[in-house]
Amino acid sequence: MDQNQKRYAMNRVKEVLDAKTKELKSRLTTKAKEPTDKAKLEAIRFNDVELKSKAQLSTPLGQAFDFSSLEIPNEVDEDKYAKSLVELCERAAKVKDLIMLGDSNVAMKELQSFIEETTVADSKSKTR
Repeated sequence: MDQNQKRYAMNRVKEVLDAKTKELKSRLTTKAKEPTDKAKLEAIRFNDVELKSKAQLSTPLGQAFDFSSLEIPNEVDEDKYAKSLVELCERAAKVKDLIMLGDSNVAMKELQSFIEETTVADSKSKTR
């Protein structure tokens, strides 16, 4: 491989790694949950939420109060994410090493394999 081909291949590995990292985080994130109407009513009843300062008599009840304290935010499984990210980065580093130091045919096959892998678990089964 000449210098331009290596540069392109290295950039391609980075693009794929970035996309896989984003997909991994998305897959390991549980979405935020809004409070139920029942929970909102109980919070109002027991005075657990505050009235918004701009609320008027014509403001719908659900918009008059600040329910942010009842919301459950997005959560990432940090342990699984960190472990999978390390494995993903190691796999990308292996491909980069092959591009820079190895045979170009082998490097291109590994790059293609890395691109086609959909999950970190898939990469384990293909590399063994």
